[in-house]
Amino acid sequence: MRGSEQNRKLLLRSAIRIGFVLSAFGLIAVGCATTAEDLPGPAVRIAGESRVHISPGASPGEQDYYASAVLASAGEGTSLRESEMTVTDADGVMVYLASSTDRGGPDLVSWDGRDTLGNFVAQGRYFLTLSVVDDLGRAVESDPVEIIVDNTPPEADVRVAYNVFAPGEEGERTVLPIIQSGSGAVRWIGSIFDDDRNLVRSWDWEAELPEEIE
Repeated sequence: MRGSEQNRKLLLRSAIRIGFVLSAFGLIAVGCATTAEDLPGPAVRIAGESRVHISPGASPGEQDYYASAVLASAGEGTSLRESEMTVTDADGVMVYLASSTDRGGPDLVSWDGRDTLGNFVAQGRYFLTLSVVDDLGRAVESDPVEIIVDNTPPEADVRVAYNVFAPGEEGERTVLPIIQSGSGAVRWIGSIFDDDRNLVRSWDWEAELPEEIE
């Protein structure tokens, strides 16, 4: 009987200790409640290609500015309060700055190749980034978009192997080879016209210009 009484006392003491530890952990959990600063912060990303070309001073209406959609979100329990778009040159010198206090952040970023004073920038490599700030003052910046400003018109040279040929006939010179070359460009359009300037045939190439067509 004495052994059984001792065992009951040991179990009671163990239960008291366990209850005390659980209560202590409960107090600690209450003291470590999650705050707004612990929640995920804002995020921002510029959609589209990470490297683009523009020609703001060469051909109006043809790739004369850059624009892309923005994917921005605030952290849980907060919202975006301001944003800032910057453009820097290859040396890291800022050439353009645009800021906004529109709630929720921008849906689009665009740049027309001008500096803060409204002048066209020189040809070269530039980097556009967008940063956003939430109501808690937490800021995040997007990955940069590399923008190549190139106002130099492309060059093209076209030659024919001979001036007279006989399509549809038998023998030699039934096909006219057209030899061509050119500088770097995004798109090429080749056209053949008759004496009255009526279009006979045209070709459209992307990036690569074939050395010869028939």
